[in-house]
Amino acid sequence: MKVLLTTMNAKFIHSCLALYALKAFCPMFESHISIREFTVNQERDFILREIVQENPALIGFSCYIWNITQTIALVKTLKNVLPDVIVVFGGPEVSFQPEEIFSACPLDVIVQGEGEQTFLELLLHYVDGHGSLDQIWGAAYRSNAADIAGGIVVNNVREVMEPSRIHFPYQNGLEAFENRLIYYETARGCPFHCQYCLSGDRGGVRLLPLERAYTELALFLEWRARQVKFVDRTFNCVKKHAMGIWQYLIEHDNGISRFHFEIAGDLLDDEEFELLAHARPGFFQFEIGVQSTNPLIIQRVQRATNLDNLFENITTLRKMGNIHLHLDLIAGLPGEDYASCKTSFNDVYRLGADQIQLGFLKLLKGAGLRDRAEQYGLVYDAAPPYEVLLTRQISFEELSRLKMIEEMTAVFYNSSLFVYTLRYLTEQFSTPFDFYEALSAYWVRNGYHRFSHSKFALFEILAAFDNQKEIVLNLLKFDLFLHEREKSPPEWLVPHMNPEKKQRLKAILYARYPDKAGKDLASSYHIEEFSFDISAWICGGKMQKRGITLIFDYENGGFTECA
Repeated sequence: MKVLLTTMNAKFIHSCLALYALKAFCPMFESHISIREFTVNQERDFILREIVQENPALIGFSCYIWNITQTIALVKTLKNVLPDVIVVFGGPEVSFQPEEIFSACPLDVIVQGEGEQTFLELLLHYVDGHGSLDQIWGAAYRSNAADIAGGIVVNNVREVMEPSRIHFPYQNGLEAFENRLIYYETARGCPFHCQYCLSGDRGGVRLLPLERAYTELALFLEWRARQVKFVDRTFNCVKKHAMGIWQYLIEHDNGISRFHFEIAGDLLDDEEFELLAHARPGFFQFEIGVQSTNPLIIQRVQRATNLDNLFENITTLRKMGNIHLHLDLIAGLPGEDYASCKTSFNDVYRLGADQIQLGFLKLLKGAGLRDRAEQYGLVYDAAPPYEVLLTRQISFEELSRLKMIEEMTAVFYNSSLFVYTLRYLTEQFSTPFDFYEALSAYWVRNGYHRFSHSKFALFEILAAFDNQKEIVLNLLKFDLFLHEREKSPPEWLVPHMNPEKKQRLKAILYARYPDKAGKDLASSYHIEEFSFDISAWICGGKMQKRGITLIFDYENGGFTECA
């Protein structure tokens, strides 16, 4: 019996841990199971043809808010082509209100909650003919029995699983994951009960034994995995577990791999900082959910965060400088108005993280806030991803404005292409939020939100946005060459040099680095003239009009000023 496990990921770079975890948990059926991953951006007809070509007898779909609509539409068509195929849904998007899914889609079985044991028992039933569906806890299914109201049976909830029972999902290596994120877990559950989240629903925190985690991490390091993202919720909620994994990785660093963790920033202490200080720059990436800096809002959604500790610890991480920091905010939380969102944005922006994400509240099935939406005046889209449209405190128009501010933050700030230009421009406004609000209004007014833009188009948009054009042009040129040796900069930003000037600047470089050959010199360094003293301004001085010459060092990073 051929079994196909599949899903539609949000992007090609993503992979679906669930599919590989299910297959690994069923080694006796390994020869039956194949995996195919698609993306939501691929045509339904293409995915349909690929699945039909596989000719599975049973197909399992991993379902999430980003793919459930496309998955249901696909299965409706698939059942017309392969009417006898057994269709099984699993994942967080179908673990609640199964009757609603059955009424919308001609599937056969839903796996609710953690799926490994339930899926194994389904295979034992369908492949080997063992047991009956009504004995498989965690399953909901269609029944033709006359005494079943509505034709849907929802079995008892299955108890959560200890991670020690989970099988390593990458036993066959990482060849299929080239240029893609690799997801990995060493814990399930969460000790906290944030009302917009499902992770703390039941079962508490369950940890993979550290010795086993070390064995599996050794494989990632041996295979030189580029990026491994831990899906553990609140990775550092158990200090001994987090410290053990961080220490193991630091001691066995291969110089290439990077590891991403979602952590509670307020839980970090001096012992953890002392350990983390030894990590190679960029080796660890921390994603920290701030969500709001308004204590009343944090309390309302039952989020356990000590904001004072959080700000202090993020500041410490930034001073350490070796860990990539990603900070999250959520707009649309109950009780938070536009002014409060502005304050939260400014508080987080001033922390100086590498990336900031302004997300928007989604009322997930099974989340506490969804059950109390009417109580809090939360109006949300009935279709996935169930995003809040307005609340009693914030209008649809205000949330729309915040969406454009989020886009400006993602396009300009998170790209890291405009670090010093943005620093200067935000200083010209009362707060960082005011700058991004003005930039987003300019962006919409000129219709830039209607299409994507090249890197140099973004440089040009920033240049046109500000009326102090000469300063901004100098800063844009500085940001451009600070990151990389740009071989073909636009002439509006870097005019072509006359031969005499080019020769003079080249002579300065040769005099500075006499031991470098011409080819090495050209690839490792760049020299450029500026009409404003950017170097002094970066060090805390004023932005003054004074001609300076800077050499950018791409071997060691940074720049130096020529006397």
